[in-house]
Amino acid sequence: MILIKQRTLLVVFSLLLLVILVNTNHAVAWSNGGASTNENDPDYGTHDQFAKYGMVYVKSSYPELVTWLEEDLSEYYYWTEVPDMVYEDWANHNYDFGDYGYRGGLPDRGAPDAIQRCYDWVVGNLTLWVDAGQPAGSQYASDARKSMGLLVHYLSDISNPMHTDDDATDSGKEHEEYTGRIGTYTYRMSYHSCHEKATTRAVEAYEYDFDAIRPDVTDNLMNGTAHDEALWVAQYANMGSDRSGRAVGYEGQNVGDHYQEVLEEIVYGFTNAITTTHHGIEVEGTTDLLYSWNVEMMQLGAHSIAKMIYQASTTAGVTDTGSGGGGDTSNTMYVYDIAWDETIIHGRSPRTDLECFVTIHDTAGNPVIDAEVEIEWAHPDGTIVTLTVLTDSNGIARFLQQDVAAGTHTVSVIDVVKTNWIYDSSLNIETTDSYVV
Repeated sequence: MILIKQRTLLVVFSLLLLVILVNTNHAVAWSNGGASTNENDPDYGTHDQFAKYGMVYVKSSYPELVTWLEEDLSEYYYWTEVPDMVYEDWANHNYDFGDYGYRGGLPDRGAPDAIQRCYDWVVGNLTLWVDAGQPAGSQYASDARKSMGLLVHYLSDISNPMHTDDDATDSGKEHEEYTGRIGTYTYRMSYHSCHEKATTRAVEAYEYDFDAIRPDVTDNLMNGTAHDEALWVAQYANMGSDRSGRAVGYEGQNVGDHYQEVLEEIVYGFTNAITTTHHGIEVEGTTDLLYSWNVEMMQLGAHSIAKMIYQASTTAGVTDTGSGGGGDTSNTMYVYDIAWDETIIHGRSPRTDLECFVTIHDTAGNPVIDAEVEIEWAHPDGTIVTLTVLTDSNGIARFLQQDVAAGTHTVSVIDVVKTNWIYDSSLNIETTDSYVV
């Protein structure tokens, strides 16, 4: 890896801010949760999920490698939406495997090249940050976060099969408008956009599945490059696990098998107003099969993002020096997870019991035992109950509410206390979570 000189790197990164917009139609991507009005408190969507869990997967075993991200998570998350809301550089949001290439251009134009450029910016800025001693508040670390946020957007986009083929006129089935009501929400947009909007509306359900895996982040990038890792993801999204299946699809072109299957399932789910429930959360327009495919592709993309974070950090020489975003992490704890379990009791006196599990970890990824966790549990009728429980040998505080009412239950962690320990809520993977009974 050739290290980029400071002046060159800053010029290269500034070119990103002056990117020439591509003259193409708008191609909606995995959603941002909205156009954030406050960069310090960005709206949360599926792009943020990819960013969050790519980091979480690395942090689980190598917390010292993500201090540069954790120093300002808001900046990291905000920059995942910049390609949609600021740059509108649509060519970089796709990788086309169809007969036409991307809008008549070369098939290799777009996301893989953009991802490689962003990855190089991450490594270059992190290298300068390390050379400077990993100081807090560094512009180098900030530029690395921004570049990683951009990378996350492009990589997560091509984890969606709908971003791996476009027909020549952009008028195929995925772009036909669907208008109808599913559950409590009315959709008036293309099938493509409906699918992504529905996925964002079910963001909490997908977080359960993101959190269920802990992939090996030390796996090598495909052929050692971010470009080929991105291409590998896009091939899977388009053609399935064998990366070779082709079919003639709705759009009359030679599309990937998986692309066609996913598109047919999207159309079926919306035209039949299907709603499925996953982890107690309703997912609109999404069959069980489509939900499982979404999870599969989202996990694949998040794993690749984690690999890039790990490889970029180790290549640049990031260490736990006690400075920068990390600092002395001994005896520091945070909320690692909030999960739920619903028990339905039948008989003459039927009831529903709901249990919430709050997991506390230290910054080395170990469970914290005998930590006092205080929560507020908001019931559907507006009643708020304050509860305090000690964590067990697995670092889990178990909170039980019996005979609960139907509706949304929300738990918020108020404080975590243990003698000679520091509770750093800024490190929390989540502080509040909800469950629908």
